[in-house]
Amino acid sequence: MNLAKSSALPASSAQAARGARGGAPLTGWASAVLAWLALVSAALAPACASTAPTTVVAPEPPEPPAPAGPPLTVQVVDVGQGDGLIVLSPTGKSIMIDAGDRGKHAPMLRQLAEDGVTTLDLVVMSHPHADHIGGMQKVLEKVPTKAFVDPGFDYSSGIYADLLAHLEASGTKVLIARRGRRIDIGGGASLEVLWPVEPLLRGTRSDANSNSVVLKLVYGTTSMLFTGDSEAPTENGLLDDPESLHADVLKVAHHGSEHSTQDRFLAAVRPYIAVISCGEDNKFGHPALSTLEKLERSGVQVLRTDLSGTITLVSDGERWTTGVERGSVAAAPQVEVVDRGARRARAAAPAPAADKLDINVATAEDLRAVDGIGVAKAKAIIAYRDAHGPFGTMGELTRVDGIGAKTAAKIAEKFEVRGDGGLVDDAEPYPAEGPPGPEGETTP
Repeated sequence: MNLAKSSALPASSAQAARGARGGAPLTGWASAVLAWLALVSAALAPACASTAPTTVVAPEPPEPPAPAGPPLTVQVVDVGQGDGLIVLSPTGKSIMIDAGDRGKHAPMLRQLAEDGVTTLDLVVMSHPHADHIGGMQKVLEKVPTKAFVDPGFDYSSGIYADLLAHLEASGTKVLIARRGRRIDIGGGASLEVLWPVEPLLRGTRSDANSNSVVLKLVYGTTSMLFTGDSEAPTENGLLDDPESLHADVLKVAHHGSEHSTQDRFLAAVRPYIAVISCGEDNKFGHPALSTLEKLERSGVQVLRTDLSGTITLVSDGERWTTGVERGSVAAAPQVEVVDRGARRARAAAPAPAADKLDINVATAEDLRAVDGIGVAKAKAIIAYRDAHGPFGTMGELTRVDGIGAKTAAKIAEKFEVRGDGGLVDDAEPYPAEGPPGPEGETTP
């Protein structure tokens, strides 16, 4: 990739390699050089003060530092509204984490081609929502993988079922991610699985998000945390071991959604770089202004794919160097939000009529209050919403089995769509013919 500008982030013998903020402290070797000069000056001082001939033996200069390790590269690929990342280990191992939405596989294939990757060593699926795996099968058809890591969460989706069928047909080894697993990726670098744990989370706002695979990449004294679309319940579980969370770089969860990146989680991670993968002017309003403000208060440098394109981070085991596809790292916007004015206008708008409920948070009991909606139809509406994400319009109800136009009109008398409801999947709505595949559980 052709980087417009690169910015090296300093490391020191004490803390800068782990993200010390402020001015760049001296490296250990630079400090040693200054100490040597001080010794030389002290040794020469008596000779300079005396007129008698004096033999002065200056101390030996310090040895220069050993060269840094071979590079480890992380590429946060601009796949629009979704996630797609590539990790290239110091020994050339290639790892892909997610692959963007349906129809968004081309940027991943281009980046892999630029990297010279023809076979992946490992692919990690953070969770089975379409904006993370919609493009994965197309990528794997061109660039196969030796192994695949799955969160092991049952999820009904045609895209997910097709992906699992492809992996089985290709003989790919499938591993289930659970906390405690460590994957050696060569050159002293490793991926540590921090989440999910048994028993899996159930009954959350989005179980698929809450059971996302969370990985910590460690190389030398540098580290990066990959969080998928994990949300507050995930973060609460991870905070049982806060020391394991500290990382220089944070891939912000769920595209910067308001449902992730709690203050106490951010305090435990203590990153100095935060990377957000989201689409330009996306309909979900990602990243949330509240998330950006938290990052700003923490003094974290924010890089976003919607504003800067593909983001590249390179570690030599002691420091990170960052580059962006568009503009420069130094000029990357921080808290600026493209639709900030629209958000303020919405906040100032009158509250919706109290006699209508939000369809995207309606319970089965709420729905059964509508004439003609019984237990089965109420369950079908909620199941469809959980599987395919929040309703964008009330008209989308007709995609639910058993809900025709007349029934949808009756429901619209008591319910409405307010925003996106903050529910599960950030992919574009399924086409009018319905979801891609039958209902039912898919077990990896």
